[in-house]
Amino acid sequence: MKLITLVDSYKTPKDEVRYRFWFDDDDRPLILSSLAFKEGTKLPEEMLEPKETGGYKYYVLRHDNKPTPTGGGRSPTESPERTRSMCLSYAKDLAVADRITVKVIIKQAEEFYQWVIGQSAIEK
Repeated sequence: MKLITLVDSYKTPKDEVRYRFWFDDDDRPLILSSLAFKEGTKLPEEMLEPKETGGYKYYVLRHDNKPTPTGGGRSPTESPERTRSMCLSYAKDLAVADRITVKVIIKQAEEFYQWVIGQSAIEK
C-alpha cells in the first residue's frame, strides 16, 4: 500500500490542470486530471502503472477494469442493480425530454439494460 501524503496541482502547456499525488515512500507522483484522492488515502501498488516521459518518472492508474476508489471500472454484471438504476434514469430522461411517453419508461429501461449487458437483439 502507498500512502498519499501530499496533493498539489499544476498546469500543462495546453493550460489543463493536472493533480500530483505524492507518496510517503516514493519520489514518483501519481498524475491525474481530477482530484480523485485526498491526503491520507492508501492505494494498492497494483493500481499504479509506472511511466516515464523525458526522464520524468510518474504513475498513472492502471486501466485493467478493476474497480478504483472512485467507483470506475465496474462491469454491468458486477452490479446489476446499479446498471438497472442507470438504465431507468436514462429512460426517465427520455420521457422528460418528450422523446417517449411516461407509460413506456419501464419497457425502455429494460431495453437499455438488455443492450448494456449484451443480450439485446439491437446491434451494438
